[in-house]
Amino acid sequence: MPHPNGRSGETLAADYLIASGYQIVARNIYTRAGEIDLVVRRGRTVRFVEVKTRRTSCYGEGVDAVDTHKQRRIRRAAERYLMTDAGDWDDIGFAVIVIDLRQWALWLIDDAFEGMSDG
Repeated sequence: MPHPNGRSGETLAADYLIASGYQIVARNIYTRAGEIDLVVRRGRTVRFVEVKTRRTSCYGEGVDAVDTHKQRRIRRAAERYLMTDAGDWDDIGFAVIVIDLRQWALWLIDDAFEGMSDG
């Protein structure tokens, strides 16, 4: 099986989320504030998902790349997205999916970070 690149990692993540009962609402949303890899929903729950795919640890572990700066960018992008979305959400959150190609493993970190805005 060939090693997927980042885009293929997003496809693996989307397939996993669909199998977990989520619907893909949007992919690769670009705003002035930043990018959102996946927007998914299950019932009245929406998650903004950051996908990190790693073949090596040269650039650190995938979850380490979602630092406070990256979280702030994702939050701001989510805020902009929600301004244009008429969804009636009870639960809005942020998730990280880490795909480790060294181990052929995928981890979902739901509610990976909190809050819609930190200033």
